[in-house]
Amino acid sequence: MLPHEFIAWDNWPHDEFVRQRGAIVEKSHYCPSGTRFYTESTSNSNALAYRYNGKEMETMNGLNQMDYGARRRFSWNPSWTAVDPLAEKYYSMSPYVYCAGNPVNRFDPDGMSFYYSTDGTFIGEYGDDNTDVYVIQGNKYYANTKKHQLIYANKDATQLKYGDVTAVTHEVFLAFASMINRESSGNHDESYGIGNATMNYLSSGGSSQIKTLEDVAMYANSYAYGAKQVYYSDFMDLSADEKNGKFAVGSAINAIGYAQGTDGFGFKDYSNNATAWDGTDLIDSHRSNGHRTVKWSSDSESLLHQYQVDNNGGINTSNFNYVNKRSDRSAVYILGKTIFETINSGRGEGRKNNRFR
Repeated sequence: MLPHEFIAWDNWPHDEFVRQRGAIVEKSHYCPSGTRFYTESTSNSNALAYRYNGKEMETMNGLNQMDYGARRRFSWNPSWTAVDPLAEKYYSMSPYVYCAGNPVNRFDPDGMSFYYSTDGTFIGEYGDDNTDVYVIQGNKYYANTKKHQLIYANKDATQLKYGDVTAVTHEVFLAFASMINRESSGNHDESYGIGNATMNYLSSGGSSQIKTLEDVAMYANSYAYGAKQVYYSDFMDLSADEKNGKFAVGSAINAIGYAQGTDGFGFKDYSNNATAWDGTDLIDSHRSNGHRTVKWSSDSESLLHQYQVDNNGGINTSNFNYVNKRSDRSAVYILGKTIFETINSGRGEGRKNNRFR
């Protein structure tokens, strides 16, 4: 590298500027896959080894491969030369594909961990740790190679944690999104409300067998019927975009972020402080639902009746057991095909012992 020379990126990583003593001595523009298609140079900057994505171009023996740490690839081919170390977690994608096949909107500086925007859009992979989940607000970001992190607005990306202490692993995060995806009819606010209600339930103590997000997302349980191995497996076969098709990934981000008290991201509670929910099986005469026989608070009757009418339910909610004191559940809010509730007593929800694979 020439004296006092460094590389900066604009619209990282597709536009590159090499500066010497503050002056731009070279400009390069790249195709999304990493091939340089236009360069202006006033110095010997072609000797620079670190280029696109800030990665080293290995020219020894004429290989001309970019070294991403975990894997290597050619600039002219948007695929890796080796299998993804996390391939078993993402069956829907080829283990060789770069940026999930979409290098225009995504990047993958080292082929490892996933990053998301606040709405659940998959951004790319970065960092040595392949278990934690990070969220970035907005679409303006760049790589800090010293910290090995993505930077936005001069701040590090926010790590999702449960209880503001325990890091949420990518596996549990996607299992949570899978459960939301199964429970929701696809309405944005409904999906987000299901995520919030789950975190509210856990924050208020859960049950004796369901205490953590892993308990409710990675095991079949009686709290969330959408948490089942078959649903999780089907969800993991989806592409990154399909996983967020019912806003499930965005919901998981919003719910965890809101529960841990992350400021400045616009996270909020869509469930009206609910700790549970029911779907249309509550009022479907062809399906069973044990919540029909619990003691409902008397102020739930009108909302349950509205839910029945709105969804053409065959079960008459007027026949539910309503009490003025010591109720088991209260109906609090309707979003989409879901009625949100608070659990007032019982808390006997259990889970199975077999963890999802």
